[in-house]
Amino acid sequence: GTSVSEMHRDLLGTGCRRAGQDLVEIRGLKTNTNYCFATMYFEGFEESKGCISSISATSSPIGAYYPLPLALLRTKLCTAALGAADFGTSALKNAWPPLFESFCERCA
Repeated sequence: GTSVSEMHRDLLGTGCRRAGQDLVEIRGLKTNTNYCFATMYFEGFEESKGCISSISATSSPIGAYYPLPLALLRTKLCTAALGAADFGTSALKNAWPPLFESFCERCA
């Protein structure tokens, strides 16, 4: 894996989880690039307090990619729902109207 140390926590592409939050948002990542991450636990989720764990091993590479456009995702859902016949009726009812609205202009 990639070597990291405590000094790497203030660099671009790092983040700190805040108390009461389940996720860490890391901004400034380049798209179509793989990143490896490591974690360290701070007492009370505050960087000003001392860390109470060592740095973890790095993760497997994680790719930063653009999200799929919603229209493409809804198209795939509709296609799968149609292929599932009666079993996909509920999914089709939920996925089709927003897809139709995104491609059609309303007339006044």
